[in-house]
Amino acid sequence: MSKPTFNKNTSKVKLVFMLKQGNNHLKYTNSYGKLCNPIRYNYSNLNKYDKFTIVEKMLKSPTIKNSQEYKNSNCILFYDTITGCKFYRVNL
Repeated sequence: MSKPTFNKNTSKVKLVFMLKQGNNHLKYTNSYGKLCNPIRYNYSNLNKYDKFTIVEKMLKSPTIKNSQEYKNSNCILFYDTITGCKFYRVNL
């Protein structure tokens, strides 16, 4: 069985971890040298579902649930990658 993959150009949903203060070590540096919150995209095999089903599946994923980013976040924001609009928020 092959491992699921994602492509940020074709994924429907983008997840952004809003980290608590003092967790800059978990942020990444963008091309302009600015620290940014960690981002995840949905796996390509989930694109057949609607946005809210993808959100549910992403939140249940052990890869997300067990990550340091999840454990050190205040909330998680979900964006529609086509429109760029935020459509869902989960407070932790």
